[in-house]
This record gives sequence, structure tokens and C-alpha cells, in this order.
Amino acid sequence: MMDCSLPDKERGCIFCGLSAGFSRRCVFLADVHAILAAQRSEGFDEPVNRWMQNILDAARMRFARVGKAGTEATLVSCMCCYHWIARRQEHTVVRFPLQNLYWYTKSLDLRSRRNYDARVMHRMAGTLTHSTNYYRALFSPEELEFLREAAAAQIADFHAVAARHFVAHNADPLFLLDELVTEAVRRSI
Repeated sequence: MMDCSLPDKERGCIFCGLSAGFSRRCVFLADVHAILAAQRSEGFDEPVNRWMQNILDAARMRFARVGKAGTEATLVSCMCCYHWIARRQEHTVVRFPLQNLYWYTKSLDLRSRRNYDARVMHRMAGTLTHSTNYYRALFSPEELEFLREAAAAQIADFHAVAARHFVAHNADPLFLLDELVTEAVRRSI
């Protein structure tokens, strides 16, 4: 993922960790760094942001040692992540699909449902079920089990699987603070 000296086909997606069998697009390391810097300037300080920053730092150091003079360091993105980010470039803060999945897994946030497109979240869940995915360490064993279950389910059932996971891992609460989460939980049971 971070070794700029490898051919693109041998590198994983910087945004989701997918490592094999996907269409690739090169992105400049400086552009990804700018997105992370914008996130930090807006107060984003969370595990996915820090994790990616560590990858960028390692890629920058590797490129300084083996990169060709007069070229820019590039990273690889799968087409799904590339299009996700390209469509959000006009936003003040661009969130990565992995960040959305991470936050959704932790909070079942349904306020901005457009950020939690079931098709993208389902694909990301499937990506994270691969044992070689670098980003798996961001999730607890229970969350990885939820991601396996969500990846095995139909795309249309993704949000229901997430709601059941949320309830089961939050002590089966009788009351919830958000009416959208309450409705999602009711529909999933």
C-alpha cells in the first residue's frame, strides 16, 4: 500500500485496504495528505484519520529513498473509493468511505443517510473480511463479526444487520435518544 516503488497492481487501495482483483486509479500522496489536513483543521482526530496519516508518512519516507527525481509520490485507489472521494471534493471536509463505515459501526448514525450508502458500506464490509486487509485492526472482533455478517447479507439488508448489531452490543436498550435509530432498530427486529 505504501511502497511507491512497487507496481500499482501489487499495491492496495489507500482508502479501503482492498489488495487484489480491482480496477485501480493513481492518486497523489499530496492530495490525500491535503484531505487529512483539512479534516484535522476541522477537528477530526479519530483512528481512521491517524491510521491513514501513518501510512502517508511511511509512503513519503519510502518515496524519499526510492522515488525518481522530478516525480510525485502516488498511491493507489480502487475505483469505488476514488469516485466516492471525487464526488465529495466540493465539501469543506471530505470523509473517506472507511471513516463512514467506522463511525456507522460505532454509532448507527442515520442523520445523514446519504453518507451511509448501503452499496458502498456493503462493499467495504466485504473488503474488511479479508485477513490481509490492513485496516481490520481498527475494528474489534465483535465489529469484524458484524462486518462478516453484513457482507454475507443482501445489500438491501445491510442497515437492518447494522441495527441488530448496534442493539446487541449496547445492552439491548429500551430507549434510544434518536428517533431514526429507534425506527431502524424496530424495523430490524
